[in-house]
Amino acid sequence: MINRQTDNTGEMITVLDEQGECVLISRDEYRVNVLAESFRVADDDAESLNLAVLNALRDGFVAESVAPAQRLYEIDDERERATVTLGTVLAQSGKLAEARLLFEEFLEDKPDSSRVMSHLARVLGEMGERDAACDLLWKSLTLDPNQDEGLDWWGEIHFERDGAQSFYRAMERAAQLPASWRPQIWLARRHLEQHEIKESLTLYHQVIEKAEGDARSLQIVSGDLVNNGYAAEVKALILPLYDAAQHGAETGLNLIQACYELGDRATGLALCNAIERFARPDQAHYIKHFRQELKQM
Repeated sequence: MINRQTDNTGEMITVLDEQGECVLISRDEYRVNVLAESFRVADDDAESLNLAVLNALRDGFVAESVAPAQRLYEIDDERERATVTLGTVLAQSGKLAEARLLFEEFLEDKPDSSRVMSHLARVLGEMGERDAACDLLWKSLTLDPNQDEGLDWWGEIHFERDGAQSFYRAMERAAQLPASWRPQIWLARRHLEQHEIKESLTLYHQVIEKAEGDARSLQIVSGDLVNNGYAAEVKALILPLYDAAQHGAETGLNLIQACYELGDRATGLALCNAIERFARPDQAHYIKHFRQELKQM
């Protein structure tokens, strides 16, 4: 088993074997044979170790992530990343006071770190300091309105207060911030849910323009549209802008799905070839699938 899971299903975890095929193993087997090895291999590589910790957290292996996160904090030159990862592990381990202190000490030295600020706000909220958390989270968004976790938490706070209307009012407020584009994605999704494709596309055009070619923006927009049945709109909006080396395989897969749904065999196969060398092993599995389907058209 050489690659981490693409899905987590209760007591079983899906991993890729050496042939790129999905197999199920138990969480205990994953913990002993895969997780521990991933931490060991990455022990002196901050980039790899950070990814290993985040993957482990995503799959619920919090206790197992404490020592690797502390090791990351020791070796990582990217202090913001190391602080966020260790603080997140501490918070998820129930050590809220330690996480708070870690974030506050970082902000004393780097007071404009929107990312650490938003994570501190999260901790304050979990400690029951809701008003302080909301104020600090808004401050972090004024520094960077496009941070994914901070914006999601901003919306979550308002949804818990007064439901969907409050959530969208919060996103509308954030969308007024200079250089914002992530809040507009949530507003576009509201129109998608109501089958108002014209209004949604207007917002998605704004997202792409304001994001200035950001790879994540193309991935989100293409995914939103193709997953809601707007294959032609994906192809028209995203394909002219797409570069596999710059924008990655995920957006390419969304475009391939759109081509498949539209019956555009030639473009779909060309995209398969273009993204193949930029794909992760789990993405290569889907490229193989789409190539077979497109060739049979």
